[in-house]
Amino acid sequence: MSDIVIDTNVWVLADRITSISAEIPAIETDCIETCYQWIQQFAASGDRLVVDRSYRIFHEYRNNIRQGGLAEQELNRLESNLLERLVFVDIAFDRDGHAIVPADVMIKDESDRKFIAVAIASEPYAPIYNATETDWTEEQERLSQFGLVVHELCPDYIEQRMLIR
Repeated sequence: MSDIVIDTNVWVLADRITSISAEIPAIETDCIETCYQWIQQFAASGDRLVVDRSYRIFHEYRNNIRQGGLAEQELNRLESNLLERLVFVDIAFDRDGHAIVPADVMIKDESDRKFIAVAIASEPYAPIYNATETDWTEEQERLSQFGLVVHELCPDYIEQRMLIR
């Protein structure tokens, strides 16, 4: 059993499994399928999701997923098994509502700092899972020097997005 942190984009992509169509590029379809399968494996495992006690991560998840979709179903299951599947940690927020993290891991995307904060509030540090955001890849070396591990579920998709910039 492991404690992990999941970026919102993983839930969002997994939720799109029912909307795959021929108009979606193959690389994006592959990422959607990967996220869907990964969420299914996570749901079947004994791994636990690390979130903030103030519920800001859960609110972000719920504000970005489809009502009645796969992600909502899995999040509901997690919440119905609070003690077995969720790890709540206390993290601090600044006056703008962004998580406070050490300067060594202060990434540009302020909204993603909460994932770092909950990861480092875990002992040992919980790995972070990402699907599509390039900032995790750009910061991966610096984060790893601090002891944080970021698992990229869709590295080809991220690489393509980084080339487009």
